[in-house]
Amino acid sequence: MKLFIPVENNDGLNSKLDARFGRAGYFLIYDMEKQAVESFIITSPWRRC
Repeated sequence: MKLFIPVENNDGLNSKLDARFGRAGYFLIYDMEKQAVESFIITSPWRRC
Protein backbone atom coordinates (compact mmCIF):
# COMPACT_ATOMS: atom_id res chain seq x y z
CA MET A 1 0.00 0.00 0.00
CA LYS A 2 1.21 3.49 -0.82
CA LEU A 3 0.42 6.60 1.17
CA PHE A 4 0.23 9.97 -0.54
CA ILE A 5 1.03 12.54 2.12
CA PRO A 6 0.16 16.17 1.36
CA VAL A 7 2.98 18.59 2.15
CA GLU A 8 3.35 22.37 1.81
CA ASN A 9 6.90 22.59 0.48
CA ASN A 10 9.51 20.64 -1.46
CA ASP A 11 11.86 19.89 1.45
CA GLY A 12 11.88 16.07 1.40
CA LEU A 13 11.24 14.43 4.77
CA ASN A 14 11.48 17.84 6.45
CA SER A 15 8.46 19.15 4.53
CA LYS A 16 5.61 20.57 6.55
CA LEU A 17 2.31 18.66 6.35
CA ASP A 18 -0.52 20.35 4.47
CA ALA A 19 -3.98 20.08 6.03
CA ARG A 20 -5.73 20.49 2.66
CA PHE A 21 -5.25 17.28 0.64
CA GLY A 22 -7.01 18.55 -2.50
CA ARG A 23 -5.03 21.78 -2.67
CA ALA A 24 -1.69 20.62 -1.33
CA GLY A 25 1.29 22.01 -3.17
CA TYR A 26 3.18 18.71 -3.18
CA PHE A 27 2.79 15.05 -2.25
CA LEU A 28 5.30 12.74 -0.61
CA ILE A 29 4.77 9.04 -1.49
CA TYR A 30 5.49 6.40 1.16
CA ASP A 31 5.45 2.68 0.29
CA MET A 32 4.29 0.73 3.35
CA GLU A 33 5.38 -2.67 1.97
CA LYS A 34 8.96 -1.51 1.42
CA GLN A 35 8.83 0.81 4.45
CA ALA A 36 10.50 3.53 2.44
CA VAL A 37 9.82 6.81 0.72
CA GLU A 38 9.25 5.93 -2.92
CA SER A 39 9.14 9.41 -4.37
CA PHE A 40 9.94 12.53 -2.46
CA ILE A 41 7.76 15.06 -4.19
CA ILE A 42 5.09 15.27 -6.85
CA THR A 43 3.98 18.80 -7.70
CA SER A 44 0.22 19.17 -7.76
CA PRO A 45 -1.25 21.10 -10.72
CA TRP A 46 -4.17 22.18 -8.49
CA ARG A 47 -2.13 23.68 -5.68
CA ARG A 48 -3.54 26.80 -4.12
CA CYS A 49 -6.43 27.09 -6.59
